[in-house]
Amino acid sequence: MILIMNDCITIADLQDKFHNCFPLFKIEFFKGQHALKANKPATGNLTIGDISKKHHSGAIVIKSKDTAEKVVHEFKMQFGLLVQLYQLHNGQYTPMQEHQQLCEEMIPLTNSQATTNEKTQYDEGEEEVILSV
Repeated sequence: MILIMNDCITIADLQDKFHNCFPLFKIEFFKGQHALKANKPATGNLTIGDISKKHHSGAIVIKSKDTAEKVVHEFKMQFGLLVQLYQLHNGQYTPMQEHQQLCEEMIPLTNSQATTNEKTQYDEGEEEVILSV
């Protein structure tokens, strides 16, 4: 997945795109280190420009074989964004371990779980989906 980023994109838009590509995961954005430690994510109506320490446009590439640590690191280094990844487990989202890969938890959805506007292609190799928000 490639996310095209700029200061005008809302957190909710990025979260939706991430979840559409990785339906068993969610991403939360934090306004600062204190909010991250207190587990108080930023609200979805804020823009990237509202919470970023670096104000430039660019792209971030997220592959299904990336670890949570790599994804968190890329958001911080490229855009000055503090993020946390969560996985769906027993109906609740729990923080991912640093070494965990996004593909470790990916299992195909049954027809009853998939919605018509949320079709997901599971990445077995290095295939990328370009998502422009």
